[in-house]
Amino acid sequence: MEKIKITENGSIFIRDGGTNGIGCGSVNNDGLLYFIDTNKGEAYRLPEKYKDTPIILYHPCGGYQEGLIMVSLLGDVTLQYFHTFADTAGMWGWIDLEGNEVIPPQFVYAMSFFSGKAIVCRGTWSIDEKGRYWCDDEQWGMIDKSGNEIVPCMFDEIFKIDNTERFILCHKGGWENGKYCVYDIETHEMVLDMDFEFDNGYIFNECFYTDGCIFFDKHNPGKEVDYIYVYDISEKKWIAYNEKYEKRELNGKTKIVVKTIEDGSDIIVF
Repeated sequence: MEKIKITENGSIFIRDGGTNGIGCGSVNNDGLLYFIDTNKGEAYRLPEKYKDTPIILYHPCGGYQEGLIMVSLLGDVTLQYFHTFADTAGMWGWIDLEGNEVIPPQFVYAMSFFSGKAIVCRGTWSIDEKGRYWCDDEQWGMIDKSGNEIVPCMFDEIFKIDNTERFILCHKGGWENGKYCVYDIETHEMVLDMDFEFDNGYIFNECFYTDGCIFFDKHNPGKEVDYIYVYDISEKKWIAYNEKYEKRELNGKTKIVVKTIEDGSDIIVF
């Protein structure tokens, strides 16, 4: 990659996916994308092939992470439909710090690597008469840093579950008649097929992992009440199912508590 020195009077913007002054961004507002190391006072212009990679990106997508630079063959993509991951749309791949292609651009949606894994989506863009993009054959999965699929690209969508890197929330079977499920990345198997509706894109819904259990907090906007579901992964059973929570004062702190199915004992959710 072409190297330039960063002068003291230069204008620098780092869209930093890394830390300690290392990231991707612009230099002197020239509209081009650079890999920037402010510790060395150097910036490296990315190869011309990736010149349309957006400089300012949604936080979970783009820039430099874990030794790789995320690049796209498309600029800011204008979708003709609502999409939870709209800001991650493009034609994504990864290069190393010398500009060598490690994973060729091939994904219509992608998120940054975390602990050696990245959520990606295969598919084909179509463009309408107004230049807006549409993809109707989305196939979501996860890859490692060599581009190998560690979760097969076969799902309608994939979401992270808070507090765990082993389990992910997936939607399968199509959005009209399909359902959510939980997938185990280590064993490569489904550990839960959910039999209730759960819109993970809804801002007030939550899904997280604690002490061997997956917790689902489903908010009902009409009644302004939350329903809690708790699934024990190892025991393969529901501990709480569609339970309204209670607020309790425990040790001077307010806690969210639900009753167990088995004996009515308390589970502290938050």
